[in-house]
Amino acid sequence: MTKQQFMARLKAKLKGLPKKDVEERLSFYGEMIDDRIESGLSEEEALSEVGSADEVAAEIIGEMATSAALKEKVENKKLSAWQIILLALGSPLWISLLIAGLAVIISVYAVIWTLTAALWVVELPFLIFAFISKYLFIGCKYTTRGALYLTRQCLSFIKSTFK
Repeated sequence: MTKQQFMARLKAKLKGLPKKDVEERLSFYGEMIDDRIESGLSEEEALSEVGSADEVAAEIIGEMATSAALKEKVENKKLSAWQIILLALGSPLWISLLIAGLAVIISVYAVIWTLTAALWVVELPFLIFAFISKYLFIGCKYTTRGALYLTRQCLSFIKSTFK
């Protein structure tokens, strides 16, 4: 069987399908056969690797039936009248639940930021104390050592507490 015979037989098997889809599939399989011939196979070997026209046609029809069913399913997603009525009647319940859920999410977000700010407020005096003791009391030998010792102790306490 030659490539032309294969393509003619495949086209005959796909008769009745949309022309655009048939043309796309025929060009796809034509290119596939040409690629295999270019890679060094004979025309008969390339056609045997692709399969018979009957097998290819069955595969194409199966794919198209699946995609058509999927399209039909997506298009049938419109709400019916009774579903719209149920949504309208249930709106006081689901709207209040939606608002409550949003309030919980906002509250959790606020608590996280409040805790972060509180930790900074607690740590800030220790940082100020460390700055003062390190840079302002440099001239006082004993005061600086004592202040640095206290600062190190405070910072190590903070690190161990908040780990």
